[in-house]
Formats: sequence, C-alpha cells, structure tokens
Amino acid sequence: MEELDDFADITEERSCVFEERLAAAEELRQTGNQFFATGDLVNAEDCYHRALFHANFDPLQYNFELMDQHREGLDRIRHPLCLNLAAVRIAYGYFQSAVTLCKAVLKEDANNAKALFRRAKAYKGLKQHDLAKEDITKAFKLMPSDTKVYELYREIKAICAREEAKVAKFWKGRLVKEPKPFSMTSFLSIRNPFNLFYWIL
Repeated sequence: MEELDDFADITEERSCVFEERLAAAEELRQTGNQFFATGDLVNAEDCYHRALFHANFDPLQYNFELMDQHREGLDRIRHPLCLNLAAVRIAYGYFQSAVTLCKAVLKEDANNAKALFRRAKAYKGLKQHDLAKEDITKAFKLMPSDTKVYELYREIKAICAREEAKVAKFWKGRLVKEPKPFSMTSFLSIRNPFNLFYWIL
C-alpha cells in the first residue's frame, strides 16, 4: 500500500484501533456515495478523501502488522473507496490522480474490472490511448455485457484506429525500402559477368 493522497489538509483525529478506523472510513464512504448520487461532487470528494485517510496504512503496517483477515476487511472498504474517489477525480479532470488510485487497487486485485475501466477512462483523458485500449480490452473481456464498458471499448478502439490511419498516411512513401538481402544464387546467375559460364559462352 502507498500514500495515495496528501492528507495535510485533514485536521481530524485518526484512531489507533483498527476496527474504529475501518468503521470511520466506511461511514464516510457511504456518506460520500449519497453525495455522489445527487451530483454533489465537492462533498463526495471530501468524504472519500477523509475516508481514505482513515483506511490508508503504510506498506509496513499493511504487510507485516495486519493479519490476513484484517487485510481482507480493509480491502473490501478501501478498494471501492479508491474507485469512487477515482470517478470523482476523472469528473474533475484530475486524470493522473485517478490512474494512481486505480493502480493501487489493481496491484492487489489485477482482474478488478471496474479499476481497469476507470483507469482506461483516465488514460483516455491523458490521451494515452494505447494504455487505455489495453485496459478497456481487459475490462471488456471481464464484463462483456456491461453497456458502459462496451461503449468505452468501442470509443477507444475507434480513436486508436484513427490515430493508426493518420500515422500510416503520414509515413506513406516516406520510409526507405529495405535493401534486398544478398543472394549467392543471383550473384552467380548467368547474367552476372563474373560468372564463369558467362565467359565460356
């Protein structure tokens, strides 16, 4: 795990008790979901950001101090929290932050379709279309019946196809043709004046 946000702006206390930290994070996440559902992105982001403050543990704590069941419980809250915050950041145009949040989830759950979908949207916003295509292709294989995934899949594929066509058009006729490889058969053909048979004839 890693520090995903700068929490210098947060003044509230963070409990030393694991269960209390998870409870605080989950309560804020649910409140953020309510704000998000009404389109209030400002308050939704604030809740998700504060929730992540409570649910974020440094790598040493996560890997060596927490037991397996604690990590599993934390991930059940932290993963959707990261993805919800990524959705808000994408809406605001903070694409690099969204990529970082999605990467944190995919590091622990490589086949998380929602994380792949959100990261593809963020990469599209950054105009890194090859990376977006790679992510959305994986997401589409995992969720082929999801309408939003399919629409983004088609959109990114179309963008990549247009870019490839532009590149092909730009380089058409500009590339130097590769020289034909040396062939001893051709060199010793009867048309070659160095061939012995040429002089005999």
